[in-house]
Order: sequence, then C-alpha cells, then structure tokens
Amino acid sequence: FRLGLLYLEKEEYRIAIGYFQKVINQFPEQAILDASYYYLGFCHYQLREYRTAARNFSLLLSGFPESSFGEQAYFYQGEATWYAEDFSKALNAYTELFRRYPTGKYSLASLFRIGESQYRMGNYAEAAETYKKFLSEEEKWLGQSEDIQSFGDFKNSLEQAYYHLGRTYVALKDREKAISAF
Repeated sequence: FRLGLLYLEKEEYRIAIGYFQKVINQFPEQAILDASYYYLGFCHYQLREYRTAARNFSLLLSGFPESSFGEQAYFYQGEATWYAEDFSKALNAYTELFRRYPTGKYSLASLFRIGESQYRMGNYAEAAETYKKFLSEEEKWLGQSEDIQSFGDFKNSLEQAYYHLGRTYVALKDREKAISAF
C-alpha cells in the first residue's frame, strides 16, 4: 500500500495501480481496503480511464458507505462519469454528494455540475433552478473559492454559472431572462 502511495506521489500512476490492486486482491480484509479503492480510482482518473475510475469509486462507496473517503469518492465518481459523458450517472453522483455533504469541500462544485448535467440531459428548467441556487450561494462560494478553484474545471465557476444560466434560458426560449443572465 505504501509503495502505491509513493508512486502516486511521483505521478507514476500505472505502477501505483499495480500496488493498490495487489492490496485489494491479496488482502481483502485489511482496514486500508477503502483507501486502496479510492487511490486505485484516483490513479485511473488521472490516466483519463474514466469508466474504470468510476467503477472503483462505486466499489468504494457501496462496500464502505461510512468511509472517510466518501466525499472525495462521490466527487471523483461524478467527475469520471462526467468526462465519460454519462451525464445521468454523473448527475446521480453529484446529487448524492450534495445530499450527504451539503456543506462539504465539494458541495458547491457538485451543485455546479448538477446544473451542467441537467443541461446536457436537456432538463433546462431544472438546470436553470440549479444554476440560480448555485448563484444564490455566492457568498459561501467566495469563501470556498480557493478550494473550488483548485479543481481545473471550476476556475471562474461564478462567471460560468451566469453564462450557463443565460444559455439555459436561451434553450427555454426566454429572451428576457437570458439577456439578464448574460
């Protein structure tokens, strides 16, 4: 396990995968099994193997529902399924993350992605409501901006939310609200 962490820190994800997989296969009763699933999923995520990453995060969440890695696992499960363009599964992961951890480190990032997932699925009215909720949390968002903006796609999320809200109103053919949002 520790060798896996060492290679993970060195960003040698392929090698780290082998060590985490070995822990899972050879030591299924170990207390570090949930951590092994998390880091295994994270390595696959870093390698852009999104479906495999999502599967490992799912195994962690179903096998260890009280794991200390739960919040991060839901977030990265959402991200992995988002990048795999499985927006329904991404929506489920982000929604569960927001439900379980409404004030957690990833709560606002998940709310933003819920809106994006709804938009991608053609649920424009729901997306508009989600973006409005995200924007109503602006003060809270600004207080967490350092955490949220450390995730690449969430840089400038506030500006993106206004843009996406406007785009959503365009899809709903509500010109006045679209102009207001833009």
